[in-house]
Amino acid sequence: MGKTGYTFPKDLRHSVFARWCWRQIHSYGSSVNVLVVGKPGSGKSWTTCELSYMLDRGKTGQPRFDVHKDVVFTEATFKALVAMKRAIGKANQWEEAVTIESALSRNWQSEANKETSTLFQIMRHNQGFNIINAPQKSMVDKHMRDTAHAIIVVMGHTAYTTYGKVYMLDMDFASEGERLLRKNLRFVSESGKALKVTKFCCLAPPQEVIDVYEERQTAFKKKLEEKLAAAAAERQAEDTEDDSEAFRAAFDQAKVDLETGELTLDPRKRLPRSYFKRVLKLNKAMATEVAEMVENAIRTGEIQPGVAEGA
Repeated sequence: MGKTGYTFPKDLRHSVFARWCWRQIHSYGSSVNVLVVGKPGSGKSWTTCELSYMLDRGKTGQPRFDVHKDVVFTEATFKALVAMKRAIGKANQWEEAVTIESALSRNWQSEANKETSTLFQIMRHNQGFNIINAPQKSMVDKHMRDTAHAIIVVMGHTAYTTYGKVYMLDMDFASEGERLLRKNLRFVSESGKALKVTKFCCLAPPQEVIDVYEERQTAFKKKLEEKLAAAAAERQAEDTEDDSEAFRAAFDQAKVDLETGELTLDPRKRLPRSYFKRVLKLNKAMATEVAEMVENAIRTGEIQPGVAEGA
């Protein structure tokens, strides 16, 4: 039994990582911040759910992880979850971090990561198990990665387990230069044996946890698809409007140059495409399209080509 009065579950004794997390929370009064990364389909969601289910225990060791209340999919709801006064050792799980916002805004990632890294530092004192997953480490700000106690890289899964590597980060600041030192953390067991944590293997979560999680994930993906479709339609409308303005400006400029004699037709009564590319700075496809519009306007009499002065 630790200082918090929680009894360490006997079924977790096989897991060095679980023992280390439990000691951090219930013996040292700290929190545990974990970042889980992995490619789509590698099993990172199973891993985060199983770790939350495994470590979120009541005083007598009974599981108390609730997928409905403890799993969120957006930064706002994750902040709200962490800000709540919760029981010691409760799991706070942020699934698919940075996915919605980063997909909708290129500038979101750097701004939100600063806020989230600050949040990670604040979470050091909530005595909870804070776990975030993302598709790649590169999608998460370096400062945010450095404030995690562990980074788990999930490499694959079977029907019963997920497996990968775990990198424990021992954060220490040197007296000169405040340089962040990173090294593998060794767990010292009750017998005094130092155990280095490198490989990672995790059982699949219970089926009832999987069912509820997949139901919520499906709703999340549907919402994401709707937001992406709306954003794509908005961008397409903006691009179409920009293209229309560019076409009109190029057409008007060509009309002026033709009527003043600055621009002349070639012997085949066609406009030189180089004019649109070099002078009006249009790409090849737009240059061809605008040239055809101008040539049609000449044939219909909308544009009357003039003769340059001195010709």
